[in-house]
Amino acid sequence: MDNESQKSNGTYWVWNGIVMRWDVTTEGKKIRTNVTRLRENASIPASQF
Repeated sequence: MDNESQKSNGTYWVWNGIVMRWDVTTEGKKIRTNVTRLRENASIPASQF
């Protein structure tokens, strides 16, 4: 992905519609986001939201 107006570019990796990793450089700053744990069909109590 490239966005000249925001001076950013990057790459992201998707699995089953979920972004698993995202590397972006914006205005000279590098940012990396990684999924560290994924639980499919996890039961989450409503109180967590």
